Amino acid sequence: MHVWAEDGYDGWDDSSWAEARALPHVPGSAPDSAASGVGVQQEIADAYVVMRLAELVGEQRIGAVVESAVANCGGNGGCLALERLGATLVKMLAPIGSEPAAAEIRSFWSRLLGD
Repeated sequence: MHVWAEDGYDGWDDSSWAEARALPHVPGSAPDSAASGVGVQQEIADAYVVMRLAELVGEQRIGAVVESAVANCGGNGGCLALERLGATLVKMLAPIGSEPAAAEIRSFWSRLLGD
């Protein structure tokens, strides 16, 4: 899988590791004319996707994220699959967000973040 920014600026300076840097003095902080990105092995991307899916289900946000993705990410195979399968995925996954394990995860994150 390759994640890239067509205009060359991938927003690296918005990442947490760039937070403490004096951005105007860091080479490459301004947009550049060439595309940039990173390659990620598909197995790693797949593992991330299912972990993030579990988080979204636990946060009870799966429906909203599916709707947003279908509305904003057309034109690729992933969105086509989501257009066709999204309603069923939400129907099957959303109830899991009400289970005790999901509430436990939400409570854990709330304590961790001090909410």
